Amino acid sequence: MHACYAEAKRRPQWVRYTEIPVGGAPVAGEAYSAVVERDRLGRAFEHISVDHRAVIVLRYLLDMPPEQIAETLGIPRRTVCSRLKRAMPALRAALEADTRPLTERPKPKGATR
Repeated sequence: MHACYAEAKRRPQWVRYTEIPVGGAPVAGEAYSAVVERDRLGRAFEHISVDHRAVIVLRYLLDMPPEQIAETLGIPRRTVCSRLKRAMPALRAALEADTRPLTERPKPKGATR
């Protein structure tokens, strides 16, 4: 406890305004957009199979070549290529479905509400 008080009483290390870099730091709008895109991608990943998720993550997020992915997953290299070929359209479809506006269902004939 005394150490906390002693640290608080020390002379603060102020940063001069001119020393703060003007560019390079993300603005709040950019950070918000990044979070929205990450959430959108996360929801889309929930709609594709685990096998497809694995090859997409290993290939595009971890930047592994197909040979290394095959070795990591214990599958043939051609299987990796075919899963990637099928996974990308599935991921695109899930992303597009997430951005489509919800439409109201048509009321059945004779419905009173």
